[in-house]
Amino acid sequence: MKIVNIKGGLGNQMFQYALAYRLKLDNPEEDVYIDVSHFKGYQFHNYELKMVFDVALPEAPKSKLWQVTYPIGNYKLYRAVRKFLPNRKTEYIEPRLFTFWKDVLTLKGNKYIDGSWQNEMYFRDRREDILKIFEFKKPLEGKNVELAEKLRGMNSISIHVRRGNFLMFDEYKGICDLPYYKNAIEYVKSKIKNPHFYVFSNDAAWCKEIIAPLCGQCDIVDWNIGDDSYLDMRLMAMCPTNILAHSSFSWWAAWMNKNENKTVVAPYDWLRQPGLTDKPQLTDWILMKNE
Repeated sequence: MKIVNIKGGLGNQMFQYALAYRLKLDNPEEDVYIDVSHFKGYQFHNYELKMVFDVALPEAPKSKLWQVTYPIGNYKLYRAVRKFLPNRKTEYIEPRLFTFWKDVLTLKGNKYIDGSWQNEMYFRDRREDILKIFEFKKPLEGKNVELAEKLRGMNSISIHVRRGNFLMFDEYKGICDLPYYKNAIEYVKSKIKNPHFYVFSNDAAWCKEIIAPLCGQCDIVDWNIGDDSYLDMRLMAMCPTNILAHSSFSWWAAWMNKNENKTVVAPYDWLRQPGLTDKPQLTDWILMKNE
């Protein structure tokens, strides 16, 4: 039995679920569950995978969680007490972000798997399977239908700008500020004729003032909010060119982009945290510095 912890925003949830699904594909006879209990009391995000993709792996019952971890359930309580509890032998906790830990794919016995798993190597050779499970289940409606037709019919460039809670934490600062977006936009303009930029952000007002003047032809996509926020990922994936933020939401939009000869521009850095040795950016992406 394997149980994979699901946490964070939609992009993070997708990385963790992709690992869980890979484990199930490799071991179809073994029980593989997901643990979504930590969304109770979590202030930033809700569990979205079921609503957005109608994922099929079962949620772990508490009786199964007891076998491999501490089933505290509430996020705030878990954070408060977990530092006083020793790791159980049945727990496999990701040693370091962004590094590919191959052994997690071959763990034996009952295990609780907790981490971010933000590395394509966990599922790159299962790309078609992962694309299939991450098919958006609801049809587009309203403005998004019209926008989707435009995105497919021109040199559309998506720009993702992540602000909000990213402004609260030092590890996210100084990576995707104005210099990064200026460099990325200038690069795209030098390579693509008649580009039309579409900006997706949780801070539309800032983008209208700061980003739009850099673009030329530009539209701000500001209507997908709340439970519909995930639709920005779907629309960005339709654009032949993507300019990413240092966000797993951005990452997945680019990875799910099925356009032939697509161009992906990403930040050179992804997270400011001591001890990191790897990055989640792919080798064929164009990396831009924030300077």
